[in-house]
Amino acid sequence: MVPNVGPVNIGGATVENARSRIKSALGQIYSGLNGQNPNTFLQLRVGNIRSIQVTMAGELNQPGTYTLPSFANVFNALYLAGGPNETGSFRNIQVYRNSKLVGQADIYEFLARGDEKGNIILQCSDCATSSNQGRA
Repeated sequence: MVPNVGPVNIGGATVENARSRIKSALGQIYSGLNGQNPNTFLQLRVGNIRSIQVTMAGELNQPGTYTLPSFANVFNALYLAGGPNETGSFRNIQVYRNSKLVGQADIYEFLARGDEKGNIILQCSDCATSSNQGRA
């Protein structure tokens, strides 16, 4: 809640995205934040970051439940779980939330092209899996 502006939704956003949203909202009442020659600046600091628990399952080197910061994404969790094992897939990482598929990531696409499609921000109780389906 920003005084004189109202609520600014930054839940699940990256720090840079949150900064951009807050700057846009404040720019409505502080014209010095906008334009080519701004004379007012915004600095955002994040504190009291909460932790979430996610389950990493399937064909991973170290499957289990992990505690991560609330801004962690699929690739962060895969790193902690040691990545896919020798029978797992780098191309078929699935994220489930409340038993529903909410995202699918492809690590090869990220490594080859920088494509982070599917590398979503995780939420508490999410489950990410690596299967051997779709192996290349």
